[in-house]
Amino acid sequence: MKRYSFKVLSAFLSALILLSTSMYSFVAADINDSEIYENQLDAVTLEQKKFCNATINDNFEDDSVLVIFDNKKSMELNNYDKNDFDDLDVKSVKDLTSNIVNDIKDACTEKAQVVKNLLNVRRASLDTIFISDDRIDSITNNVYNETKNNYDSFHQIVEIKLNENSKQNVLDVIEELEKRDDILVAEPNYIIEVDSSSVTPNDTYLNEQWAVDKIDLTSAWDITTGSDDVSVGIIDSGIKAAHSDLSANVDSSLSKSFIDDSPLTDELGHGTHVSGIIGAVGNNNHGVTGVCWNVNLVSLKIFDSDGNGSVGDLASAINYAQSNDIDILNFSGSFGVDRDYQVNCETLKEAINNYDGIFVCSAGNQAIDIDGSEWPSMGKRYPAVYTNDNIIAVAATDRDDELWYQSSYNGSSYGSTSVDLAAPGLSIYSTYNGNTSDLYYTTLTGTSMASPYVTGVAALIKSEYPGISAFGIKKAILDSVDEVSDLSGKVKTGGRLNAYNALVAVENCTYTVEYNKNGGYGTEMSDTTVIYGISTELRDNTYIAPTGKVFSGWYAYRHSDDKWYYTGADGTGWYKEGSQPAGFVKNLYKDQATVAHTSSVNDDIVTMYAQWIDKSSILIGDVNLDGVINISDVLMIQKYVVGMCEFDDVQKYAADVNGDGYVNTTDATELQKLIV
Repeated sequence: MKRYSFKVLSAFLSALILLSTSMYSFVAADINDSEIYENQLDAVTLEQKKFCNATINDNFEDDSVLVIFDNKKSMELNNYDKNDFDDLDVKSVKDLTSNIVNDIKDACTEKAQVVKNLLNVRRASLDTIFISDDRIDSITNNVYNETKNNYDSFHQIVEIKLNENSKQNVLDVIEELEKRDDILVAEPNYIIEVDSSSVTPNDTYLNEQWAVDKIDLTSAWDITTGSDDVSVGIIDSGIKAAHSDLSANVDSSLSKSFIDDSPLTDELGHGTHVSGIIGAVGNNNHGVTGVCWNVNLVSLKIFDSDGNGSVGDLASAINYAQSNDIDILNFSGSFGVDRDYQVNCETLKEAINNYDGIFVCSAGNQAIDIDGSEWPSMGKRYPAVYTNDNIIAVAATDRDDELWYQSSYNGSSYGSTSVDLAAPGLSIYSTYNGNTSDLYYTTLTGTSMASPYVTGVAALIKSEYPGISAFGIKKAILDSVDEVSDLSGKVKTGGRLNAYNALVAVENCTYTVEYNKNGGYGTEMSDTTVIYGISTELRDNTYIAPTGKVFSGWYAYRHSDDKWYYTGADGTGWYKEGSQPAGFVKNLYKDQATVAHTSSVNDDIVTMYAQWIDKSSILIGDVNLDGVINISDVLMIQKYVVGMCEFDDVQKYAADVNGDGYVNTTDATELQKLIV
C-alpha cells in the first residue's frame, strides 16, 4: 500500500476542509445562534392522520377531492398527475402548493449550485489531490438534501378532479385515499360564497363614507396614509383595475386569477368594492377614499360572477400569497355546513398555517352565533371559527354601533370566542365595477364590508412599522377597540375597530429588557426598549467573567408573571420555575439574539441574567459543543476565521486550541493534527 507523508496528508485534509467549509456554510447560512441552540434539541414531531367526517348533505363540489400529504412524502417535491392515482377514476391533478414547492426546489438548487461552483474552483486550484466529479456530485446532493430538512413543517396539498360527478363518489374516493399511509387528510372541496347583501346605487362621495369618522381615520391619517411597500391580497371576485380610483394602487403583475385568465376584471363587483374600502386612491379630488391612500393591491381572484368559489382555490391563493411575500390577506367570504359540529376542512387551516401574514376574514351574514348557534341546523361559518393565531375574524356594525341585523338569517354573525371585533358594515359606499349603468360607485352591506376596514388598518400599521410581525399587528388592533355595549358577549374584544388607537397602540405596548451581571463584573449595561411584535436585537455582553469562567448566554425572567423562558422538544414557553414540562430547560439567549414577543404587558420588565460556565467543563476543540471533536469543529473554525459565522465566548474558548488567546488558522491546523 502506498504511504503518504504527513505533509501530503495535511494538504489533503486542508483541501477537504476548504471544500466542506463551503458546503457547510451555505447549509447553515440562514440559521441564527438562538435557532442553532434550539435545533440541538432532538425534537420528534408525530403527524396525526385526520379522518373526514363529511356527509352527502354538505355543500361541496361533486367532482373534486383535496389531499394533504405528510411531510416525508411532501419533501419528495413530486409533480403529481393522474397516473399517481391510477386506482381511481381521475380526470386531472393540480398541486395547490406548487408555488411553495417551486420555492423549495429553487432554494435547494441555488445552495447546491453555489457549493458546486466553489468546489470546481477549488479543484482547479489544487495540484496535490484530484477530486472526482462523483465526489462533487455527492457533496452537492448532500447540500440539496440538507437544505430540504429546513422545511420539516411543510405539507403538499393537491386537488384531484374526478371523471364522475357524484357527491357519493367523492366520499367513496376519500375513504380509499385515507387508507394510504402517506396521506394525512383527504376531504371534499367545500364551496364558499361572498358575505355581502344587495346593491343600492348612490352617487355621493366622501360625505357618504360615514365609517371614516366612526373609526377615527382622520386622526390615523395624521400618522400615516399608507405605503405602496405594503402588499394586500384581495381574495375575491377580482378587481376592476381600470377603475380610475383604483388603478394607481393595483399591482397588475402580481395579481393572479385561480378560475380564469382575468384577475384584473370583476364581473360580480364584490372584489372591486372591497378593494376600494382598503385602498381607493386618497386625496385625489375624485371618488372615495380608501383606508390606505397608498397601498399595493393584489387581486387574487377565486369567485365567479355568481359569487361562488371553492376551498381549493382559496388555499391556492393563500399559498401563492405566502410564496410572493404578500403581507396581508383579506377574505370577505365564508362557508358552512348544515350541522352543529365542526367540519373536517384541514386544507384551509393548513394553508393559513403556512401563511406568515395576517389573514382577515368576515364572520358571515347569517345573523347567528357561530361558536354555538341557537340555530343548530345552520352550523358554523369558516374560516372565522378556526383558531389559527394569524386570523382576525370581523363582525359588522351599523351607524349606531349596534350589530348589523336585518332579519332572521340576514345580519352580521357573531361569536364571543371566534369573532375578534366588529367594524362598520352597513351601507358602505365604495368603488364598483361599472358594468351596469356605469355604476362605478355603490353601496353594499355585510361583514364583507367590515373585514376590509380591519385589513386597511392592518396595512396602515405595517406601513408605519415595516418590521412588525403579524402577531404584533393583531395585538395592536384587538387591544385598541372602542368598547361598545351592544358588542359585549358578541365578539371577543367587546368592541369596534378604531384606526387611530390601533396605530398608537403599537407604541403603547413596550417593555424593557435589562441586563443582570449575575456574578460578573463591569459597568452596568444599558437597557433595551422593545416594541411588542417588532424584532429587536439583544445587546452584546460587556460584563467581565468571574475567574475561571466564560460567558455562555442569558436566561430570561419576566417580572409581570414571575416566569422564566423555557425550551424543550415540544416547543417553548414561559413557566414559573419548577412548573415547566418534563424535559424543558431554560432557554439560553445568545448575544444579539432577537426578541419580539417576550412580553405583551405594557411597561413590563424582562431581566436577562448572565450565565457563566466553568472553563474546566469546556472540551477544547469541541467548537460546536456536541461533546465530541471531529472534522465539523475544524470546519467551524475555518468559517469563523473567514467571517462566515460568529462564535460566542464559550465557542471562542473551545476554538483556541493552542491557548494563545486568539482563534485563527493555527488553531484549525492544531485541531487537524489532534483528529489525525
